[in-house]
Amino acid sequence: MMMPTAETFSLSLFQPDRGLWIAPIRQHSPACAWAVRAMIRDVRPDRVLIEAPSDMAHLIDVILDPRTRPPVAGVALQDGRVAYMPLSLHSPEYIAMQTAQEVGAEIRFIDLSASTLFERPHATSGQLCVVDEVPFDSGDYVRAMCARTGCRDGFELWDHLFEARLGQGDWQKFLQDVGVYCAGLRAATSTQKIEARGDHRREAAMAGHMAQALASGSVVAVVGGFHAPALVAPKGKAPRPSGRQNSYLVRYGHAAMDALAGYSAGLPLPGYYEALWRAAEVAGGVPDWDTLHGDVVEAFTRTCLDYGHPVSLPAKVETLRIATALARMR
Repeated sequence: MMMPTAETFSLSLFQPDRGLWIAPIRQHSPACAWAVRAMIRDVRPDRVLIEAPSDMAHLIDVILDPRTRPPVAGVALQDGRVAYMPLSLHSPEYIAMQTAQEVGAEIRFIDLSASTLFERPHATSGQLCVVDEVPFDSGDYVRAMCARTGCRDGFELWDHLFEARLGQGDWQKFLQDVGVYCAGLRAATSTQKIEARGDHRREAAMAGHMAQALASGSVVAVVGGFHAPALVAPKGKAPRPSGRQNSYLVRYGHAAMDALAGYSAGLPLPGYYEALWRAAEVAGGVPDWDTLHGDVVEAFTRTCLDYGHPVSLPAKVETLRIATALARMR
């Protein structure tokens, strides 16, 4: 595995003396979700803080209602426009909420209010997403890392470096590696671009919430990896509550998640990553990858048949052979 070392970027993600643990994540990443769950179970913090609009916190109880079955989305409405906060079964944010409830930790949303999404220059019409993970998929850093690893693009690079580690037990090493990778992404992004995206303003709000929570107990903060380097020394005050946003929890689907905002909202193909998550859950750790890719090919060919495109047995066998060979090359 070729990536920057921990010495490249100094990140104090875990500060037990202060009672602070930061989990840098990518949305809809089952490997991140696995590590976040292990972290919260080990740390058992007083509070779990999640990067999500603070004025959508009233949705937490319904998100955690046993009758709620992801995929779902928090939806904020304003003047005919809509912003989505999608949650899949394997979203690190969703798993963090579930695990916080399990260990008796208070849950807080710490991002700016959803209403600020509609203030952005590009927010004149259409659908918006609460998160924006474009830096994971493009830019000089991603291109350089792809060149070093032989990966085709940012998605394959992420899978190679992180999703292939799904189910492994060392959450500290995994999250530290995610943090280093994300610090590289941030270091390769200009200050002007970070400012134009509104990241500094959001990070100031999150830092204020973190500092406030730390004053009265231990904290696990689950935040987008791009923001983590700016949050290792939180200070300031949390913004004044803006009241409850005109927001609701609605049913959602994998196809809608995959299409949202050109999929700036996290990993693509959430149905595929849900299958990885379920396989890890069944295994209680690292999935049986050979069985899993056989199941994926079988499900794909059944879908082809449903649409009137049968796949012959020799074609299935050859697909499995190629998939296995490519995986072993990696």
